[in-house]
Amino acid sequence: MISLLFVLSFQTASADDGQKKIERAYQREYAYLAAERQSLLLRQKKQTKQHKKTKDKLEKEIVDLEAQLSVLQTVKESNADKLDKLQEQIAAAEEQETMLQAVIDQGRESLSVELTEATKPQALAQLISASIKSLETNREIRVEKGSILMPDGVEKQGEIIRVGQSSAYGKAEGMYGALLPVGGGHLQLLDDWGEATAKSLFETGKAESLEMFVVEGYDKRIEESEDKTFWQTVETGGVIAWVIVILGMVGLLFAFVRAILLFLCRTSILVESKKQLQDKISTGQFSAQENVIPLHPDHDSLVDITDAILLAQKNKLDRFGSLILVIAAVAPLLGLLGTVSGMISTFEVITEHGTGDPRMLSGGISEALITTQLGLMVAIPMLLLGNLLNGWSARIHSTLTQTLLVEIAEQPEKKAAKHA
Repeated sequence: MISLLFVLSFQTASADDGQKKIERAYQREYAYLAAERQSLLLRQKKQTKQHKKTKDKLEKEIVDLEAQLSVLQTVKESNADKLDKLQEQIAAAEEQETMLQAVIDQGRESLSVELTEATKPQALAQLISASIKSLETNREIRVEKGSILMPDGVEKQGEIIRVGQSSAYGKAEGMYGALLPVGGGHLQLLDDWGEATAKSLFETGKAESLEMFVVEGYDKRIEESEDKTFWQTVETGGVIAWVIVILGMVGLLFAFVRAILLFLCRTSILVESKKQLQDKISTGQFSAQENVIPLHPDHDSLVDITDAILLAQKNKLDRFGSLILVIAAVAPLLGLLGTVSGMISTFEVITEHGTGDPRMLSGGISEALITTQLGLMVAIPMLLLGNLLNGWSARIHSTLTQTLLVEIAEQPEKKAAKHA
């Protein structure tokens, strides 16, 4: 019994000791956790302050960077404007340099001077000096001895009167005349031009009237323009020009034929139409019984018969009329086609050889202009002739219509007179 009580008391004490241990362990753990919580709160507060400072710093840096970016964008736009202006100035300078070079080249060619300086301003100054000297020379009328090419091409020594740089007269082997530049500084005597003027100038030093062959200078070759015949002009226009000419000749032929037909039938058509109307009236309708008793048609039938006659005669009067007007409409279109073809040829020459020699461009331009000219030369007369012939045909048809209507109106009177 005593031992049982001892055991029970021992167990009760052991249980109290275990609970106390657990409580102490819990308290220690709670205290540890509370300390950890407090430490974490302090660290969080510290980190929050640090993060706020960092955020404020970064926001300030962002604001500064945005301000710098705005300034840089402004500078960029300003530099872009300056770059555009500089590029425009460069382009204008290049264009001016190109124009200056073109002026220098043209001046060198027209004045026939050798430029020793390399820079463009110095070359331009030399050209100005040469131009002034040329102007002073061009004001002079001077007499000199020199070689002259005769009309047959033989070179002879003679006398030359130079009127500036625009005209010259020569005398050699007893022949007088104006001088034509043939290239290389050579002058050829024209025996059919300026003979009286040259003779008067050489013998008396003056002339009542000047027959001049005006030139740009004595160095360039000048060719006398020959008067082209109509067929040579057409040949210059090419195939389309020949088509237009042939079309115009065909149109004139049809207009001539139509005019003859209208002239021949202007009176005969009246007689023929009246005869047809009388034949229709006399044989047009019969009785339904024997088909032998001729009956006179009523007014409506007469009108129908007249309309049929007028329609048939109108077809005769309008013969070839539409064809003439079609030719008048097609001719300028062919001229336009030739113009386009000529301009295409011109641009092909420009693409291949440039625009340095105008003679190389003259073929295409001539073709373009000649075909247009020929197209209008064909279209305008054809249009006038077509309208005139149509008006003539309309007047004949109007006269025919009036005559037949009068004939219809007289039918009741004739019928009454016959029954009477």
